[in-house]
Amino acid sequence: AVYQRRVRDFYRTIPSDMTAKSKTGGIVSIVTLLLITCLIWVQMNHFYEDKRYSTIVVERVVGHDKIAVHLNMTILDYSCQHVHLKYRTRSKGFVIDNLDESHLHIEDNHEGGCDIVGETFIVKVPGYIEVSIGKTNSKEAAISHNVSSLYLGDNAEWLADYFWEEDLPEVSFDALSYHSEEGIESGRDVEYHLQLVHSSVKLTASTATMNPYQYTYTVKRTPRKGRPTIKVLLRLVADNH
Repeated sequence: AVYQRRVRDFYRTIPSDMTAKSKTGGIVSIVTLLLITCLIWVQMNHFYEDKRYSTIVVERVVGHDKIAVHLNMTILDYSCQHVHLKYRTRSKGFVIDNLDESHLHIEDNHEGGCDIVGETFIVKVPGYIEVSIGKTNSKEAAISHNVSSLYLGDNAEWLADYFWEEDLPEVSFDALSYHSEEGIESGRDVEYHLQLVHSSVKLTASTATMNPYQYTYTVKRTPRKGRPTIKVLLRLVADNH
């Protein structure tokens, strides 16, 4: 009998005031239900919304003999007749190739400078793009300039309407966008050191796959050894893996 009483006392009854209905409890229940419904609606809407791109992966560069360069750049204070474009080896500085200017628009602007806009190609070997000034008595001159955009690989600029508004940042493909180098000390050149990673972007709206390059960069101002130059040094990070 004693044992049975202990068992009965272990399971205590709930006080009556804990089970009684109240306005506060009803309000809390309604607010909770609305919150859960709202969260479910947000998740379902995100799941079914139209995506502008499906996948982006980092991979090794395979089968690309040349890399497209989409450049929008302005050289200040010098006309285009003094501007020369070349691609040189990174180690010895030998000329690998004169850049194809057939799709580049190199024109003088109304402010006495030179606009370089368009597309060219570089050989896929370690090297750097050289923009030099061949004007006489220009060794002590400074090449002030502005870079409006620089895309490498497939032109990702036209894809802006497709996926820049998504969670894929445009800055990773055009890190030099609206970069300005003015007030450069005479006798010094500017070097851009770019770290390139090849990427593949596939859009859900089509079967096409784009192959742009993501990149980061650092800027150095170095003592001049020859003609005034701007160097864009390229390092393909994916090739080292």
